[in-house]
Amino acid sequence: MQVDVTYPILHTIILIIVCSLFIITTMRVRRGDELFSRENSDEMKGYAMIAIVFSHVGYFLSKDTQFLFPFSIGAGVAVNTFFFLSGYGLAMSAFKKYLKPIPFYVRRFFKIIIPLWITLVLLYVADFLLLKKTYSTTSIIHSFLGWFPTANIWNDVNSPLWYITILFFFYIIFPIVFRPWVPYSSAIVITILGGLFAYFVAPSEVQGLYQVHWLLFPLGVIIASFSHTRVLSITRGSKQQWIFGIVALIIASFLLYGYAQIGTKYEQYVSILMLLLFFAAFWFIPLRSELMEKIGKYSFGIYLIHWPLMYRYGIWFQVLPPWFATFVGLLLSFGFAFVLDAFVQLILKKIEKK
Repeated sequence: MQVDVTYPILHTIILIIVCSLFIITTMRVRRGDELFSRENSDEMKGYAMIAIVFSHVGYFLSKDTQFLFPFSIGAGVAVNTFFFLSGYGLAMSAFKKYLKPIPFYVRRFFKIIIPLWITLVLLYVADFLLLKKTYSTTSIIHSFLGWFPTANIWNDVNSPLWYITILFFFYIIFPIVFRPWVPYSSAIVITILGGLFAYFVAPSEVQGLYQVHWLLFPLGVIIASFSHTRVLSITRGSKQQWIFGIVALIIASFLLYGYAQIGTKYEQYVSILMLLLFFAAFWFIPLRSELMEKIGKYSFGIYLIHWPLMYRYGIWFQVLPPWFATFVGLLLSFGFAFVLDAFVQLILKKIEKK
């Protein structure tokens, strides 16, 4: 249920101060020269996940959209981050160890399908038992197949899962199309197929979302190819780079605030530019947050649960101050993701033994 927020600006300031303190106290000097290393990628996912949660809370859970503004307007760039890192990660893994389609599907899809199915089962059962809410048999079957043709924030079992459908599409075509020995040609084919899917196959109710974000997955594949072939190699360390990183962060923030309106014809390109600027800032400012790395590590589980947990079951929003209720929602989502990941790892180990 939606919540009333009295003094939204004050609650926003308090929450941002609290979150900033946690981030700052876990800051360390960034080591290594690989921009998209596992640790760096996890940290990026952490910031992206926080942006998505703030967006859903600020724009949909709160009746007053001033709550969490302007920190609630970064969801588009955050989703782009996940798509980009997915494409980059799959390509770099293929460069290290090429897998044919069947081994790829077994290894990769289980990591997505198992937590997805567990979360869906919990939501369907909880909604039926606690809320007396039911869903059509067709929609239930579709959801377990990864097909989410709508993104109705109020009525779907979990509206943010529209993201899963197009992610599944890229995961299906990647091992069929991508060849490490011809990475650029492979990336071009992935780009063409992704565009065809986004513009001609995507369900009408989510087509706009696909068209804004689809390009980031093949872009991640292309950047990974540049990195692997040493076309893209940037060292870090000079004071001038610190300045460049800060300038990039400021420009990206201004673009995010003023030029990322949803539904405009240039939204996709401005969003890509912002993402590249944030990456530049991330790279040239050599500080990392261990807290964001942890959140990023469990970001998929947080993504799966945060909206239905806070919207349909967030009774604490009725009794706690909005800033603290949002913080509690983050903690509960993280706790769920942590337990879910541990359970999934046990299942995967049993599957590997077989």
